[in-house]
Amino acid sequence: KRIIEKIQNMLFPMEMIKVIVSHESAIILGRGANYVLHDEKEGLNIKLTAPFDYRVENIMKIRNLSKAKAKELVKDTDVERADFINRFFTFDRDSRIKVPFDIVFNTKNLSSELICKSIFVFLDEKKKPA
Repeated sequence: KRIIEKIQNMLFPMEMIKVIVSHESAIILGRGANYVLHDEKEGLNIKLTAPFDYRVENIMKIRNLSKAKAKELVKDTDVERADFINRFFTFDRDSRIKVPFDIVFNTKNLSSELICKSIFVFLDEKKKPA
């Protein structure tokens, strides 16, 4: 029964993501949205990434943590995210390539402002007829 409840708790947000984007413009962060929405024609699947050490430094500053605690938190978060994707979006390794991101931004090298401006440019271009 607990397994069924866990699956239902995960399927509901996935269905909610589909309902939200069918009715509204939305920004969906994480939770496998690129897998849930891979067949949608509108929108962009965007990944924000940064090197491990840079993420550790950010977490140290934001949460006022020691380097050791920040490293542990970043590692644990990476593992949890990977486990989530592997658990709820089962596929073989080769099929992962079939659900790519449209754009990947390295937040170490690009400002938030530049990333946002770029996203708007991509969205405007995508709306134009082919």
